[in-house]
Parts: sequence; C-alpha cells; structure tokens
Amino acid sequence: MEEHIKKYRTWRALGNAFYLFVCIFLIGCIWQLLEMHLYGRIQHRKVDDIINLLYVYAIYCAYRKGVKDGMVDMEIALYKHQTNIHKGSDRK
Repeated sequence: MEEHIKKYRTWRALGNAFYLFVCIFLIGCIWQLLEMHLYGRIQHRKVDDIINLLYVYAIYCAYRKGVKDGMVDMEIALYKHQTNIHKGSDRK
C-alpha cells in the first residue's frame, strides 16, 4: 500500500505542476490577446491590472486545491490506520 501512496503522490504532484504550467500559459495568451485588442500591439498598461487580478485568482485556486489535496492525505492516513486496526484484530 505504501508504494501505491507514493505513486499517487508523485502523479498528483506532476498533475499539479502541469495544471500550474497550463494556467500560466493561458494567462500569458490572454494577456497578449487583450493587449492586441486594446492597443493594437503588446505593451504594458491597463491590461497589467487585469492580468494581476487573474494571477490573484490563480493563486487562490492553487491554495484551495492544496487544501483539498491535504484532505486527501488525511483520508489516506485514516485508511492506513483503519487497515492496521483490522489486520491486528484478525490475528487474535
């Protein structure tokens, strides 16, 4: 079971890293599209404020996902604990 948990955590970490990469990439694309739409070329102005709000939202979502992943870790620990209790009761 320990091996399974390690694999799960590794894949979850890779999934989170991929999610972060995709978010940053999409924010960059939106940033450039907004600048092209508003200014006709890429430059720094009002778009920077809009993008900063998107970054704040992305950071908030990442935080919430981290909290949710922490709850999953607690569930795994509870499962391991319950499994150990049941194994101990079978020996008697």
